[in-house]
Amino acid sequence: MIPLRVLIVEDNPDDAEIMILHLVQEGFQLDWERVETEVEFLSGLESSPDLVLSDWRLPHFSGQRALELLLERNLELPFVIVSGSIDEEIAVESLHAGAHDYVLKDRLARLGQAVRGALKEKKLLEERRQANNALQDSEERLRLSTELAHVAVWKYDFLANNMEHSANLDQLYGLEPQKKWDSNTFLNAIHPKDRDYSNQMIQRSAASGGPDDYTFDFRVIYPDQSLHWLTVVGQVVERNERGEGLLARGCLIEITDRKQSQEKVIRQLEELQRWQNIMLDREDRVQELKREVNELCRKVGEGVRYPSQEALQSGSGRDEPEI
Repeated sequence: MIPLRVLIVEDNPDDAEIMILHLVQEGFQLDWERVETEVEFLSGLESSPDLVLSDWRLPHFSGQRALELLLERNLELPFVIVSGSIDEEIAVESLHAGAHDYVLKDRLARLGQAVRGALKEKKLLEERRQANNALQDSEERLRLSTELAHVAVWKYDFLANNMEHSANLDQLYGLEPQKKWDSNTFLNAIHPKDRDYSNQMIQRSAASGGPDDYTFDFRVIYPDQSLHWLTVVGQVVERNERGEGLLARGCLIEITDRKQSQEKVIRQLEELQRWQNIMLDREDRVQELKREVNELCRKVGEGVRYPSQEALQSGSGRDEPEI
């Protein structure tokens, strides 16, 4: 038995009992309530029914009004019209308005099928909503992670000269949100000294026979005149019959900190090399001065004052060959 809580909008108790009988025969275990006015209907909604079965015309209420009340409250309850007679055009309009099905009272053998179909449709809607929510959550997590990592994603159509991109791309370029991104927007945002090189890298990849994958670094200048480094990682994902690029996708990564760290290391290495050269030059000058002193000593008849390194290592005296 399938448990089911049903709210029945019906002014005839006997008709409501017959509906229940048919559903029980179809394998449903029912908890149901019958209402026939708007006040009773709203009260019945508070018990969170799984399904609404509604006559279309009642003395003090109507199926149309019941459906309107559900829509006003954003309640996506399966709603099946069960009526003695209903104009086909009205029935179609009710389906467009949100009803799931309609069954004539003299054909209640269809009621179980209609209820199962309505419940299945509700389940599919819930699963689709859950999938959409999961997708939105995933996209939001991706957006947050890319923004925190200073990464933007993009897609460029070469023929349309148009770029689609994540919302944070403009920010990485230090720009206000742009109405449109095309090749000129991209090149104008780049440091003037890096434009030709950047354009050449893209055109080389987009050309027939060019590599699908490309990456390069370039500089941008923010409005406060600060210099920032970005790197592009792109891939041509679609080409025409001539092999020319039609569509490219990729990401843009802010690498200013990395570049600054690299430049700092390079400066430190250059400074170490400078001091090493200074020390080597100083050692060469010391050796030169020692040779000059030895030459002066020889001229005045004195022995060598600064023995060679080999003499020192062999333990010889001052008369050993000079350095």
